[in-house]
Amino acid sequence: MNDQTNRKLIEDYTNAWAKGDAIRLEGLLDNAFRFNNPPPGLTPDKKGAIAMSQLFHKAFPDLAMRIEKVVVQGNDVATRAIATGTHKGEFMGIAPTNKRTQTGLVSITTVRDGKIVEDVTEFDAFGLFAQLGAFPELEAPTPQRR
Repeated sequence: MNDQTNRKLIEDYTNAWAKGDAIRLEGLLDNAFRFNNPPPGLTPDKKGAIAMSQLFHKAFPDLAMRIEKVVVQGNDVATRAIATGTHKGEFMGIAPTNKRTQTGLVSITTVRDGKIVEDVTEFDAFGLFAQLGAFPELEAPTPQRR
């Protein structure tokens, strides 16, 4: 597959993931698909990835991903994106806050034979939870006198 085809596949995947579109994801992900860092209770496979997208979509029903940059090198596609959404449903034990969130993420996705076989995504989870008010206000340390 060429770079443009791989880029389009990743754009489709990103949009389907944000929408929690299980049917579309089922067609885009290879049966041997793997991803990193699943949340507790989810497996790092195709089934877990679809469940994770639905978990996020349920908590943030207007979730959208804006791709800022894409770098394609053969079967590997690196993406920098910004996810935005309003917290309308329970999310990992946090009751809905109705807060609008914005979270950065970087993904390296591997494509083979027109399917996505791996997704390594790192996102600012700390920043997301802070936006939801999950952490107490942090105070600046008081300088110590000697």
